[in-house]
Parts: sequence; structure tokens; C-alpha cells
Amino acid sequence: MSKEMSFNGMFYPDSCEEIKSWISSVKKSFKFEKKEVKAAIVPHAGYIYSGENALSAYLKIKKTFSNIVLIGPSHRVAFSGASIGLFDSFKTPCGEIENDLVLAKELKEKFSWLSFLKEAHNEHSTEVQLPFIKNIFEGAKVVEIVYSDISLGNLVELLDFCAKKDTLLLISSDLSHFYTLDEAKKLDENCLLAIKELDLNKLKKCEACGIMGIGAIIEVAKKRGWKSSDIKYTTSFDRSKDASSVVGYASALFS
Repeated sequence: MSKEMSFNGMFYPDSCEEIKSWISSVKKSFKFEKKEVKAAIVPHAGYIYSGENALSAYLKIKKTFSNIVLIGPSHRVAFSGASIGLFDSFKTPCGEIENDLVLAKELKEKFSWLSFLKEAHNEHSTEVQLPFIKNIFEGAKVVEIVYSDISLGNLVELLDFCAKKDTLLLISSDLSHFYTLDEAKKLDENCLLAIKELDLNKLKKCEACGIMGIGAIIEVAKKRGWKSSDIKYTTSFDRSKDASSVVGYASALFS
């Protein structure tokens, strides 16, 4: 059973040629140095709004990982705990990505709060990352986890367990939603400082749809001695020029 695409043509192009051309164009527009990375925070809005921000993080990751654990918040389905995808593969406009079913089943057995709710995986926070993964980490397998009503401790335990394996941890989140540009920047500064300083207290003043994922990777980074770097902040204003109601986006690397 393959996971069908739900947001192609909306959040991202439905043409592989268009995706590849866009990635190539963005690569030429900025300089970047690759580095060893254990985890990354990436935004998940439509590519025209946050795609360049996300891609700037992906392109700096030096290692070609064989396994990627991708987690994001549920926007459409409310449930207890988190859902782990037990599909055979995930479809993208550039072909399918194999699911690491061995790891997925191991995680589901180990963590009692993990289940498989098929409807929870019609989720843009994770799906928009898949074309990036397909084009940048060729041959990598993916484990997709969508969380809803979950504790920070559970996510920390899960990510720390995955960090022991040869995996890249991808944390999908956007920041504040629908404030004025000035208000958004003030709110989002708390998020950026929390990520930069690995400080959960500052995260308490942050608004983000994936705040649990951000908090969990901060805790894992502290435990494992990782540092954050390459923090990039943008907003929807950069594209829309509408300062009355913006969404904030951030990407960051951990190594």
C-alpha cells in the first residue's frame, strides 16, 4: 500500500520537472557550505512561501542518510498520541520513497502511544518534505510520524531512541500565524532564541504549530551535546507583501 499524494499542485508542484527546476534555481541563488548534521527543523507552508527557507537547510546537510525520521503536527485530525505510517511507500511527483517498515514497526511496538491512523497521514506538514527528501537524499527510506495530543516527554523519548540509529531527524513546524508583521517578529524571536540557546523556557513564549517537535529536538540536542546553527527566519510577507497577517517560518540545523 502506497501513501497517495494529497497536496501536490497546491503546496508544491505536481510536476517532477518543475520541482527539479525550482531546486536547481534556488541552489544557484545562494552560497552554502555542507556540514555534518544530526537533525533539522524545517517549515512546511507552500513552497512559494517557505520552500526556499526549507531548502536552504536541506542543501547544507552533508551526509546522505539511508533512513530519515520525519515528524510533524496534525492539522486536520485530532487524536491521542501519534500515528506512524505503515505504508509500503510514499508517492511524490518524482517517484516513490520506500518506507522503513522495519524501523516503523519497531517504534510502534516500543512506544505504546504510537498507532496507525491512516487518515492522520493526509497531512501537509510532513508531505511537503517528501519531494525534498526524494531529490536530495536519493535512496533514503522514510518513517513518517504525525502527532496530535502528545506529551513533550514522549516525543523526546522517541527522538532520542531514533538518534541512536543512523537516522536524520526532521522536525516540521511553522511559527506564529496571522499576526501583523511586527507582532509576528516579536513572537517569533522567542522561538529563534529558544532554538539558538536550546532553552525551553524561551520556547514557552513561542507560538508554533509544531512546538512539541521543536521542544523535543531541543531536549534531545541538550542531552546529546548537539549545537544548533544556520537558523534562518522568513515570513509570508517576503512573498505576499501583506504585513497585516503573516506566518513565520524557521529552519535550523543540529550537529
